[in-house]
Amino acid sequence: MVHIFNINNGRRIKGVVSDLYHTLIYLGNDPKAPPHAYYSPYTALLHDLGYNIKDAGFREAEEIILTQNFSGFSELATKLKPDHRVRPERIKEHEMKVQKALRDPKFFPDERVPAALGFLRNKKYRLGIISNVSSPYKSAFYDSGLGLRNFIDESNCIFSCDTTEAFGRPMRKPDSYIYEEMCNKLGLEPEEILFVGNNLQMDYIGPRIMKSKAGIFEWKTASPDERRDMEKGGMHSVLVARDGAYKSHTDVVKIDNFCKVLTCLDRR
Repeated sequence: MVHIFNINNGRRIKGVVSDLYHTLIYLGNDPKAPPHAYYSPYTALLHDLGYNIKDAGFREAEEIILTQNFSGFSELATKLKPDHRVRPERIKEHEMKVQKALRDPKFFPDERVPAALGFLRNKKYRLGIISNVSSPYKSAFYDSGLGLRNFIDESNCIFSCDTTEAFGRPMRKPDSYIYEEMCNKLGLEPEEILFVGNNLQMDYIGPRIMKSKAGIFEWKTASPDERRDMEKGGMHSVLVARDGAYKSHTDVVKIDNFCKVLTCLDRR
């Protein structure tokens, strides 16, 4: 796993806001499995309900799944199509796949994550999470085995599925309002927050529009096209660590050096 950070001159970083899945944690046995695989039960349910992935209705249903809470797949199916005729056993089958996936969340990529979070907490950084998730998937944050709440206060988390109820409007990344709400929660200006995640649009370009610092977590070095996109978004220098010497360069920073990077930024 590698991390690409955008470094701005200006205010000192006082807060770090992370994505949840494939940034802090993952599900299953393969940390390299694509995150969208987690949502295959929803895709299957929508197919059973008669939605076509190419239709606008599919996107509208996806918006409901990610920005409204529901107690189970049966309630969700009825909310999406009150007159549906999908068998209850079939709906339960989709739901069980999600429940099975959530039984054993793990740190992404490994136990170095809680060490990094502990470092940030001890250094008095204000920590938060913004994640585009459906109702069941936010439960991993509360998993006692992971103990994420030992590092990140629940009040500083924004899960997209809660936004309609909490803020009176549906929001999910890269909607600028969701970043604004996080700034309000942390009591910080956008320039004082480092947003990190695994999606170029949602975790880099979105926060950068708010003039926040931002970082992209990737499994491999960014491709030439990705780098061009980052540069268009305002990414002109990246901090890297080589043998303890920090310099500006378009390269990557491994998770092992994450704490060193933040320490270095403290001194800027």
